[in-house]
Amino acid sequence: MVPIAIGLTLILIAAGVIGILIFGFMNVVSGKLALDKMLTVAVPFVLAIIAYFVFGDATQAAIFTMLLMIGIVFLGIFLTGARSSFIKI
Repeated sequence: MVPIAIGLTLILIAAGVIGILIFGFMNVVSGKLALDKMLTVAVPFVLAIIAYFVFGDATQAAIFTMLLMIGIVFLGIFLTGARSSFIKI
């Protein structure tokens, strides 16, 4: 019973991922989604792949990617805060 439930769960996850990819591609082609926004979402995945090839270990690559993304977020928060402090709109 458990292997059947696991198999069905994996099938549902795969169907969801395939649906996301198909509809995402359709939105890009129809112009509903800007390519720069899509590339922004892809940054962590690209960093994780590069880190995996550098470190050769998935765990180290995941931790490095997480720390790097946290650093990028802090830098972005700092820069937007600094910009709003000195530039009055």
